[in-house]
Amino acid sequence: PGGPEPPFHWVSPDGRVSEPFSGDTSDVASLAASYDLCLSGDGLAHVQSAGCLEAVVPLAQVFARTSPDQKELIIATLKKAGRLTLMCG
Repeated sequence: PGGPEPPFHWVSPDGRVSEPFSGDTSDVASLAASYDLCLSGDGLAHVQSAGCLEAVVPLAQVFARTSPDQKELIIATLKKAGRLTLMCG
């Protein structure tokens, strides 16, 4: 408590690849071109606090372990990006 937050990283499922999250849209787009991105509730909160929600959310393929409020935020962000949305579960 009271110290700086540790850096946020994207990590591949097998743990072999780890990329720091810079918040730069081109960095995220590059990752999304090579991988199907999954964004957790904690990741979504970090992206939102970094101010790049509208750039990152449309690039994610899977959203996991999100709160009801976060689900609503994801749907609203995707709709704002012109995406057709459907929520299940």
